[in-house]
Amino acid sequence: MRGLTHALSYAKGKRVLDLGCAEAAIAVEFALAGAAHVHGMELLPAHLTAASAYVKCSGAEGLVTLQQTNLRSYSVESHPHFDQYDMVLALSVIHKMEVPATLLRFAARVAKEWLVYRPPGRSALVGRNGVIRSKHRNSWCDAPTLLRAEGFECTERAPSAREEVVEYWRRT
Repeated sequence: MRGLTHALSYAKGKRVLDLGCAEAAIAVEFALAGAAHVHGMELLPAHLTAASAYVKCSGAEGLVTLQQTNLRSYSVESHPHFDQYDMVLALSVIHKMEVPATLLRFAARVAKEWLVYRPPGRSALVGRNGVIRSKHRNSWCDAPTLLRAEGFECTERAPSAREEVVEYWRRT
């Protein structure tokens, strides 16, 4: 949870979307910290099986909803009426898309207040000034410019695990 302390306090009473939730450890922490509801989206069935069991044994049933989905298919155009969330978590997931800008723009559009974003820690995938590269192909995304254009400003950069940084983007 390193780097997410402020996000946990901001999420109290809020609806949270966790993109690429894996085994739902972070989703459960947000639910137990007081989020009104957490919607976790994940591609891998094995992760969702583990996530379901973890949600159940942690006491977060009813607070966390899990959905198997391929985030590569999510864009503003493909899901124009997707629910909005007070906070969107995009933690080490954007660079896993073939076109990182597509999912990052989607995340920004559905975030009403906060977008909590963790770019990849590997220098091979992060260029200067927050520009990231897809790990699948040579597709680049200037994350700070995209998020500013969507009406966000970076208010904090918190140290995270494995020399990564969590960025807090707030809608202005």
